[in-house]
Amino acid sequence: MASQVSAETWEREVEIGDLSIKLVQADGMGIGGALWDSALVLIHYFSNTKQFPVGFWKDLRVCELGAGTGLCGLLCAKLGAQVAITDIQDHMKLITANVDINELSNQAIAQEYRWGSDPSALRPPFDIIIGSDLVYLEHTYDALVDSFVKLSDEKTVVYLAAEDRNTTEHKFFAKLHAKFNVDKVPLSKLDEQYRSDDITVYRFTIKPHVLAEEKAKSSASSSSASSSSLVSSSSPSSPSSELPDLEPSS
Repeated sequence: MASQVSAETWEREVEIGDLSIKLVQADGMGIGGALWDSALVLIHYFSNTKQFPVGFWKDLRVCELGAGTGLCGLLCAKLGAQVAITDIQDHMKLITANVDINELSNQAIAQEYRWGSDPSALRPPFDIIIGSDLVYLEHTYDALVDSFVKLSDEKTVVYLAAEDRNTTEHKFFAKLHAKFNVDKVPLSKLDEQYRSDDITVYRFTIKPHVLAEEKAKSSASSSSASSSSLVSSSSPSSPSSELPDLEPSS
């Protein structure tokens, strides 16, 4: 709950059509502790039944990257998706508080994930990947694009809401276009109240040759690990009493 977050918190209620989401925000957690306009644009787009028919989200596997408060992921969970709401460790308590306060623990989970790292604990690929206000620090661009690649397969659709803020964003989108087929959602398809000329929603899917390259790398890595295992198994083994107890990975 909100009391578990080690920062000064406040709560607001976000109305999205007939739905309502309680949202805990926190001071002292940087930009991730607050709600930003791009998230509002994205959730009102997702809740538009003309764009996403009733039942569209049910049982889809969704991953939110750089979630902050987790609002976009919470909305997808409310609509029936199974959602991994991810961010760095510092934001786990805040996201968990928001999952709990909305009684969505059966639909959503807070999971630590740093862009560019091994995503296997998230169990990719996902049906849909979402993100809002992620494009603002140039040194993170490669890792973010890499994460989109690692979490995708040929069926994955990514939705990214981005506000035009600085002069380096074109570098991110150049990297993105190199690996994904990218479209802009027309402004006319966004909610009339929750849209802005300086906020764009992008929809993109991985390019086939990029996916093939990623699968080849994964296969090569698995083969290498298998070879290493065979070499190890041919060596004298330690007595079983000296082996550590194995437990299922969490």
